Amino acid sequence: MGGPGYRRGWLRTRLALATLAALCLAASRPPPAHADAAPAGSVPLPLTGRQTVRADGHLYVIDGKQVIPAGAIIRVEANVHILGINGASLEVKGGFLVHGTQDCWVRIEKVDFSPSVSPDNELHFDMADLVDCTFVTPEQAAFDGGFTFENSALQSGCKFALRIRSGFFRFMTANVKLPVRFESVPEKGKVPEIAIRTSWMHDVTLLGPADATVRDAELKGTLDATTFDTLIVDGCDLFGNISFHQPEDEGFGKLQLLKCNLSPGSKIVLARPTGPKTSMEKVRVEKFYFDNGDEKPDTLDKKIKDRIDDGADDDKVSVKAFWQNPADRKHYFLSDSLKKRRPPAPE
Repeated sequence: MGGPGYRRGWLRTRLALATLAALCLAASRPPPAHADAAPAGSVPLPLTGRQTVRADGHLYVIDGKQVIPAGAIIRVEANVHILGINGASLEVKGGFLVHGTQDCWVRIEKVDFSPSVSPDNELHFDMADLVDCTFVTPEQAAFDGGFTFENSALQSGCKFALRIRSGFFRFMTANVKLPVRFESVPEKGKVPEIAIRTSWMHDVTLLGPADATVRDAELKGTLDATTFDTLIVDGCDLFGNISFHQPEDEGFGKLQLLKCNLSPGSKIVLARPTGPKTSMEKVRVEKFYFDNGDEKPDTLDKKIKDRIDDGADDDKVSVKAFWQNPADRKHYFLSDSLKKRRPPAPE
């Protein structure tokens, strides 16, 4: 007993039992989910070299994780439709340039552009309608380069939270139907540029030192800036509170608040804690129209004071506002011709 024949029989029995167990386990598992099939007649979006993608009757598809390599530039022109499938993402290491027209937009759906953090050319969207797309910088990463979004629409199903280290981001004549967040993390030298001009926005959050401008824009939500550097808010329709927060060792000397319409119920908030080395600082509010819902706006000091939360209300806050030339008539910033250029919101 226990000789070679016995051992061979024992091994065959163990192998048969193991095989049977594996088959039973496989049978008990649910079948794997099938990948999304590319729609009939579609073709993959070109990703290499220097190519121009034109509307030729095809739907262009980004399938799963894809990369535009360094040195490559893909230009997308009017009437092109791009669809992402199977968790599509696009990492742009070269350049991705979208140029539709006012009557022939480029439509991009279900693509995650978040991996694009260091293009050697630029990301540029012009006359583009983006649906269910994502721009959220990955943890431990930051964007370095140029990024322009103009004459275009980000629909409400999109996500946007950009962490930027160097370069620039620009919203220009954009219709942005979701909250956006910018975090600036410069390492040395020049701080990045963040610009929002002639755009229709919801909540805007700015965090960290940047050369930031919000001009001739309509903000349906709030504007919140923390630990900022240069910040200009000029010629805006403000429907929510605008809040500016600095730590003890930072000041408000580069904050400009100029010629805006502040809607009824909305306030200006200035906040910096009082510390052993802080002294009271003042911020000028110039030519604001303090709308109160009545025919005549708030122009008296007592009324305007109630629209501002600052060190005058809390001795633990080391910044106060002062106002000059409050407007008695509402400002009008966007001409009829510019309003006609507002990107459509087809949702």
